[in-house]
Amino acid sequence: MGMPGARPLSVPGRHAGFALPPTRALCPDQRSPAEVKEELLRQGIEIRGLTATPDLLLKLHETEAFVRRAEATKKLPRHSDQRLLSCFTEGLAPGSEALLGYVKFGRCCIDAVLDCPFLKMLAAGADPNTLSEGSGSGFAVGMTPLLAASSWGKVDEVRLLIAAGAELRVRTPNMQQTAMHLGNIESWGVDKTMGLLRFLVHRAPELLSEKNAAGKTPLDCAKYEKKRQQAAYLSSLPR
Repeated sequence: MGMPGARPLSVPGRHAGFALPPTRALCPDQRSPAEVKEELLRQGIEIRGLTATPDLLLKLHETEAFVRRAEATKKLPRHSDQRLLSCFTEGLAPGSEALLGYVKFGRCCIDAVLDCPFLKMLAAGADPNTLSEGSGSGFAVGMTPLLAASSWGKVDEVRLLIAAGAELRVRTPNMQQTAMHLGNIESWGVDKTMGLLRFLVHRAPELLSEKNAAGKTPLDCAKYEKKRQQAAYLSSLPR
């Protein structure tokens, strides 16, 4: 029996029926256990507690399915949507517990991707580079969803936004902080912060040398804020 074709996603609006790309989970994977772990870490995913190779591989396949789904939205006509910002107000946007919660319940990877509310907004044409209009979005004028997600340590949403085409070198309107500055200095737990840092270094290493309005790089900020683990990691990277 051959691989099933792409499944349509039914979302409100004219983009209903947009197809989901085939998931790699249905294909043989030749990566070694070490390569799977390395890729999970690059994606900013915490693997502590996952020791069996099949579990690690499933986690990676599911993450990659979300990324491919987000990448496919680049082909759609887009419109500004303040909801992509307001969903991060007070950190309420779903993180790994909601985005990847189907692991706990044994749900099909494709069904989980189709059910993800954040992806549904992108699949309906929401622009990942929507600029905050201030009132109603919960963020200052000029903020973008990527900056909002980074400021709350939301690595899952950051991953999806970048896959969907979010501009990486955007800055906050006042202090001119990049996503790497924001993810580095906020206090959402070392594991979450380190995951976000690893992912941003993987996808946008050029941000390492970017300076904010105070002339500080992400490493300078980590040292100033006494974030020892983050500073040690950033110091270890080649320049």
